[in-house]
Amino acid sequence: MGEATPSGLGSEQATASDFVQASERLVRLAVRLLGGHHARLYRFDPEPVAPRLVAFAGRTGVRATTGSVDAELAFARLAARVGAARAAPDILAEPGCPLYAANRKVIRSQRLGGLAAAPIVGRDGTAGALVLADHTGRRYTEDELTLLTTVADNAGLVLESERLHAEIARERQEATELALVASLIGEDLDSGAVGQRIAESVLGLLSVHSSAIRLLQPDGDLGAIALGGRAKQYAGRGEVVPAGAGIVGRAATEGRPVWTGDIRIDPNFESHPTLRARNVSVGIVAGLAVPMRAAGTVIGVLSVGSGEPRNFSRAEIDLLQRFADQAALAISNARSRDVLVKQAARLKILHDIDLAILSETA
Repeated sequence: MGEATPSGLGSEQATASDFVQASERLVRLAVRLLGGHHARLYRFDPEPVAPRLVAFAGRTGVRATTGSVDAELAFARLAARVGAARAAPDILAEPGCPLYAANRKVIRSQRLGGLAAAPIVGRDGTAGALVLADHTGRRYTEDELTLLTTVADNAGLVLESERLHAEIARERQEATELALVASLIGEDLDSGAVGQRIAESVLGLLSVHSSAIRLLQPDGDLGAIALGGRAKQYAGRGEVVPAGAGIVGRAATEGRPVWTGDIRIDPNFESHPTLRARNVSVGIVAGLAVPMRAAGTVIGVLSVGSGEPRNFSRAEIDLLQRFADQAALAISNARSRDVLVKQAARLKILHDIDLAILSETA
């Protein structure tokens, strides 16, 4: 259980407490309008994350620990499945809500089996539920369920506001970081320094703990030139990934984004057990790798790693690819400058030698 992410109520500088405070007002309103014993607002996160209790309100003197959260969640999920408000005079008699003996004992002793639940719907589907609990035997009317639905719909508006403000903030951060990467194209930095700035910049945007930039070597393997986050703890510049091995090697050879939600069970890593074991031992469970192209040719791979199983969305893949495109251009330019600097140094040495020979023969 915990607070929600920022909601942005009334301000672009919103914090998580904004959504919590709005939710607390809504559960108090539900209790006052419908006369229940208590109400709870739950938020459903993508699995495997468990639902979160966001807000509680009850009659005077009612403790927040009253009732059965497990029973309320089971009934809330039932309402979410049917996509409409639902009521039961006795949750213990509800066939769609199997409960453990301990939950049944709590409900019987407190006589709080009369439940009503309304789903909270966001842009991507059911995002939570508002549950009202009262004495066993209470029969909620259609008007009461409509009113509960209205309150839940307001919670949905709060969640949508939260999502929009978070999306705006994320897009601004993405634009800022991309602009910084683009600015590296004209800076007088070596390829390693350019790569390091880029590797660090993607960590927060994708909520990952490690990142790496690897460039193709003449033999087709990929050597690390920059590491971000925890990657610095387990790898070093020059670390090599064989061609075609893992998501990094495949992104280079196939020229497309490659990701794994859980390297421990991904069958694509069965042919590379050493690589799998090395990643798992240092805390990389999920990863995403995208190719870096310069003048239409793959020159390397930008990759990120996460310590928890996760699926990378199309938006996240596209974002990392945009960074890789900018990174490839910046690093290619930096490498060209490196070559020119080295050539200039060699020419100066040859010029100095010529001068020395001429002075001796004069």
